[in-house]
Amino acid sequence: MQPAHQSPLIDFLNLLLECERAGAKALRSADALDMPADIASMLARHFDDEARYCAGLRNQIIRLGGVPSTQTGAFLEQFTNAANW
Repeated sequence: MQPAHQSPLIDFLNLLLECERAGAKALRSADALDMPADIASMLARHFDDEARYCAGLRNQIIRLGGVPSTQTGAFLEQFTNAANW
């Protein structure tokens, strides 16, 4: 049997963590981007949810004996490079 930190489940949870982290960082940076204020405000309100999901995934990975990823998913770069807000 593989150690938990090498299991497909831990790998999947780490992938989700990286994606959630990208979402949280994107939402955190929304007010600094050149987009309409109403859109930036709406996105910023969802930051706490994304941050909570990151914490939950990180805790679950540790509980299962894995090592949480410290990487951020590619979505953050795609979000900050988005045009035509």
